[in-house]
Amino acid sequence: MDPRPSGNAPLTTLPSMRRATALARLDASSCALISLPDDLAECAALEDLVVHRNPDLVSLPPNLGALQPRLRGVWVRECGLATLPSGLTAAVGLADLDAGACRLRGLPDGLGGPGNPRLRTLRVGDNVIASLPRSLARADALEVLDVSGNALTDVDVAASTRGLVELRASRNPDLAELPRGLGRGGALRVLHAAACGLEKLSCDLGKHL
Repeated sequence: MDPRPSGNAPLTTLPSMRRATALARLDASSCALISLPDDLAECAALEDLVVHRNPDLVSLPPNLGALQPRLRGVWVRECGLATLPSGLTAAVGLADLDAGACRLRGLPDGLGGPGNPRLRTLRVGDNVIASLPRSLARADALEVLDVSGNALTDVDVAASTRGLVELRASRNPDLAELPRGLGRGGALRVLHAAACGLEKLSCDLGKHL
């Protein structure tokens, strides 16, 4: 479903989705959305939600993902979001989450934990996140983690994600060191840590790359 209008009037809201029982994909990117209907979280068939580049969109339905086992991708890059809904921590099918270039101050506690066994890519670069939830250390399926351009002081959870292939942590000026054991799963192939406050590298980093 692509709800973008064909005329010049900006699309600021969407109608109720209560009857959209078969809706599998919603793309409302590059509109002028200021909100999404809460009952979007009741669309059990939803697989992909694409609403990036809506700078006035400041929140998502609080239960998004909690009752949507098929939800596999959420793309909300370049929106005005300060938080992500807690419902995403129970999105069992979630594989790809892109919330880069928003206004995020943090991530929901529990994200990447047992409720997200398929989480493969998490992109939250260019926000103002100061810390990552410890639940990400249990994200066994996580392959790509982009936390560049934030306010992080550590990325310790990355050392426990043994399947991690790509870590982007550049432009975190208060990040003084990388965690011991990073890459010990043998999968890490890409590591970006430019323009950080790194004072030293773990002595065992080279053993795992």
